[in-house]
Amino acid sequence: MTTKNGSFYQFSLAPHKSYYWCACGKSAKLPLCDGSHRGCAIKPLPFSSDVEAIVDLCGCQKSKTAPYCDHEFCCKQISTSS
Repeated sequence: MTTKNGSFYQFSLAPHKSYYWCACGKSAKLPLCDGSHRGCAIKPLPFSSDVEAIVDLCGCQKSKTAPYCDHEFCCKQISTSS
């Protein structure tokens, strides 16, 4: 499950699974890449976790700790379904 909270997403990570964070902001499946960056100089950022975890992933593409949100650009909480 993914919940959008302003400009970040609370995201459930499965252990030992590879993910690709959208760094360009064009994906229809934010915060993950869906290939919409094709033709763009910005490429997705691969990441994974060794353990099951719920993390805050950046949704504004401005985090200094991408793919994780540094909470500098966060807004009010907004829930969405995924």
